[in-house]
Amino acid sequence: HLVDAPWPPIFPLPAALALFRCQILHRPPAFSALKVAGQRAYDLARRGQQVKLEPRPITIHHLELVSYDYPEFCLDIACSSGTYVRSLGRDIAESLGSAAVMSALERTAIGDFTSTAAVRAEELAPQTWRSALLPARRAVAALPQLLLTADQLQLLSHGLALDAARCPQLPLETGAEVAAIAPDGALAAVLVRSGSQWKLVRNLVGRG
Repeated sequence: HLVDAPWPPIFPLPAALALFRCQILHRPPAFSALKVAGQRAYDLARRGQQVKLEPRPITIHHLELVSYDYPEFCLDIACSSGTYVRSLGRDIAESLGSAAVMSALERTAIGDFTSTAAVRAEELAPQTWRSALLPARRAVAALPQLLLTADQLQLLSHGLALDAARCPQLPLETGAEVAAIAPDGALAAVLVRSGSQWKLVRNLVGRG
């Protein structure tokens, strides 16, 4: 909903949206979980303190106007992580010389997971819920994969790191993440590159 917008607007809403279909600097809201000097921004904001969060780069991959009946409009958005959609609405309205409030927000997809393929809670039962679960490996399909040997799997089961020199096919940069796949094809762990080692980020060994 646009608030106190001039009529007609400074320029058409579709033209404003075109300015955001790229990498932009995005200012997160004060009421967010980001940390400021070690404290959550929303905790500071709730105590009435001024919270200044620096703009950060995000990418808007897709931004389409689904409907527009002034002052209400509906958008379809695909964006990178780190995007606060309410703040994006704020920025779009500011580009029109106005302000806006969000009346509804629905996440329809994250990665390869979509709401259309989801199972409704009322369709689940104690006897059938397991059949609706997807393999954990699906959640990290975008990561490079390391096919573990039995010995490597044993090391991870004890919480130990792997020698990066024994995994030459994997990314070299510090901070890179990979999916560690057990010999049976299941996701065993998520590892992160730290110097000459691959260390555990998430350990699923022995958790089924």
